[in-house]
Amino acid sequence: MKKETKYEIIVLFILLALALLIRIFIFQTQKVIETDGPYYAELGKNLISGHGYMDIEGNLNLLLTPLYPVLIGLLSLIIKNLELSARLISITFGVLLVIPVYLIAKKFHGKKIGYLSALFIALYPPLVYISTITYTDSLYLFLLFTSLYIGWLALTENKIKLYLILGLMLGLSYLTRPEAVFYVLFFSVLIFLKFIKTLKVNMKQVISGLILLIFSFLIISSPYLIFLHEHTGKWSLSQKTDVVFKFRENALYSPEYEKANFGLSADGKSLNLSPYDATAKQSMLSVILSDPASVIKKYAKNIYIENSQTIPSLFPFIFIVIIAIGIFSSSWDKENYKKELFLIILSLYPLLLYPLFWVEERYLLPITPIFIIWLAKGSLELSNWAKKTLNNLSVKINNKIIPILIISLVLIAFLIGNLIITSSLNPKYEKSDQAIEHKEAGLWLKENAQNPVVMSRKPWVSFYSEGKFVMLPYADYNETINYARYNNVEYLVIDERYIPALRPQLTFLLNEENTKDLELVYKNVNYKYKILIYKLK
Repeated sequence: MKKETKYEIIVLFILLALALLIRIFIFQTQKVIETDGPYYAELGKNLISGHGYMDIEGNLNLLLTPLYPVLIGLLSLIIKNLELSARLISITFGVLLVIPVYLIAKKFHGKKIGYLSALFIALYPPLVYISTITYTDSLYLFLLFTSLYIGWLALTENKIKLYLILGLMLGLSYLTRPEAVFYVLFFSVLIFLKFIKTLKVNMKQVISGLILLIFSFLIISSPYLIFLHEHTGKWSLSQKTDVVFKFRENALYSPEYEKANFGLSADGKSLNLSPYDATAKQSMLSVILSDPASVIKKYAKNIYIENSQTIPSLFPFIFIVIIAIGIFSSSWDKENYKKELFLIILSLYPLLLYPLFWVEERYLLPITPIFIIWLAKGSLELSNWAKKTLNNLSVKINNKIIPILIISLVLIAFLIGNLIITSSLNPKYEKSDQAIEHKEAGLWLKENAQNPVVMSRKPWVSFYSEGKFVMLPYADYNETINYARYNNVEYLVIDERYIPALRPQLTFLLNEENTKDLELVYKNVNYKYKILIYKLK
């Protein structure tokens, strides 16, 4: 092995170790599984144990793609803890993201920028945080950027077998997040453009690559596609798109949002928008065609929020300036313009897609590694500019100090940016104020009931009690009780964190009064928000 290769491996190993250590440190602060975590965890457990693709509500779930749940289920066979399994998978792939980003940055801009990009990936606060929670993002980012690296190699090095690997990786990406299917189309277009440019000289090779890409993608994705078809009666890439589009017509946690989504149907037996009714819900396309003006207005509003709030929370203004320097400080030639356009198009996809639904920092994370590569390039460009300027001014200073100083300032900005992001979170609903009282209530219920059916606004008590979750409807007291009895609910969770704002009709139950229907069996006032559990008589 060459000395240079050994050095490269050692540096990458150090960066991976650094990424792991900081994620383990942040992992210690995560006390309660995230809102969607119980769904992924229960899906994995039930699928691996042979009980089907059933979630914590006891329903066949056609919305959440299966790769993350499968990995959780498999790992839980070893460590016997669903939440820990989910977090370990996120941490592992959050750490491993260092490798494909390094390889892409190295391929595009050289080793220095590769190392610096890898360092930023290891330390960048949003990526560190997302690597410790029970969502698909960490796994998705690793699979996606590994796919992008393989795809670039396939296009530039004319190795047919790489198209096969690319299709397999994109299939895994799709099974993690359905929006990954875009990249199959993206690379198919690039292969076709390559065919046009070569004027049919490599026609056989290009067509073979395209066939291999689509074929290998279908090998991985077809079982899930068939599964969706069997249960919906139609071919589709995802059932999630239509439901999410409808769910996000109103602002999250607003009274309109709660009523539109969780209000009861006329017969009082189902929610207004049930994510499990795959045949009855209105498609996203039909909604757009029925009222395009409203959709355009909402999209424009979300684009504004994205650019004025969401992107600045991920990348403060000073970072945007450095990123712009990284993109435009050196002129593009025939070689590097393709690379920059490749990255720009990949950035535009999530930036233009998600405003159709809603705007959230977590869903813009696919742009983060790309921006970080430009941030690394811009940081080194600033270092070179500073060194030349000081030399021109005859200022004597150690040239090695300048890049260290610039990079240190960027890292300090990371920390400051992280503080700004944390302080901007709504402490009532977000991760800066975790619902420990719900976890404690769930653990108590686990000791005092066997597989309970629990109604609440969030699934935590159900998850920690190893029970079934029933969503608390947006309804008055009598309607709520009737809905609970219809769903065989045994316990009702009433808490100060959510009830006053999201279920004001039930606020009176915080007074700890038994009713003809309910008996108070649990009370905890040891945390910021009081929580009560009532048992249905």
